[in-house]
Amino acid sequence: MLKTDKSFLNELTDDLKQQRDHLRLKIHLGGRELQDEFQMLDDKLAQLNTCYVPITNAVNTTARRLLDSLNQLGGEIEDGFCRIHKALQ
Repeated sequence: MLKTDKSFLNELTDDLKQQRDHLRLKIHLGGRELQDEFQMLDDKLAQLNTCYVPITNAVNTTARRLLDSLNQLGGEIEDGFCRIHKALQ
């Protein structure tokens, strides 16, 4: 699930950058209003990219810790089942 979410975000930002680059090539033919709107959206995309990396790192760290904790808990449960199984023999 985490990989899928990360892939989705990567694809989204890559797609947005590609659209931005395509529009940048055509924007010089547009009026000042379009250039202003383009600049505002380009600034927002830069902000999205600035926020994306730290959030992705934090999510990955949290997910790793959660998986480690779940793995440890699963191991403890498995050990407990083994002890009960041996005691019943």
